[in-house]
Amino acid sequence: MKNSLLEMLFGDEGQEVMVLKANSSLLPYKVTVYPLTEKNLRVIPVSTPIGNYRLGYIEDRVFHVRYVGRSVADGKGLIRRIYDHVKEHEKGIYPDETHFQFMIKKFPINAYYQECQDFHDFGGETTLRNNIHPAKLKKLLMLKCPFCGQ
Repeated sequence: MKNSLLEMLFGDEGQEVMVLKANSSLLPYKVTVYPLTEKNLRVIPVSTPIGNYRLGYIEDRVFHVRYVGRSVADGKGLIRRIYDHVKEHEKGIYPDETHFQFMIKKFPINAYYQECQDFHDFGGETTLRNNIHPAKLKKLLMLKCPFCGQ
């Protein structure tokens, strides 16, 4: 039901859709995505500084990922990182990024590896808006991407 009290307090209900990776040999899988609005950031637990997110759009019940990112407790937190994208979207920047998905991680290294995997799985700089490979963690510069060795 539209405009229910829960929806007004907590944002739109998440939508379960399929996500396809750039490598067509990988099977699609279900994810829950939310419209990219400030109100919908309430679905993310406030105490979540570390995690990953994907931005994209839905077409024919498929979530098309256009941008991947992470937060590693660098002072911004996951909510703040996605909030920055909400504000860009409201200004008409990247209008095709209408929905988001998030994943909570326990440690920064897990968020780094997830972002690397997402970057490669969704086509890297040829398909994503990300124009460079995910940056290494400042305190762990010796880490290498497990997918390309970078």
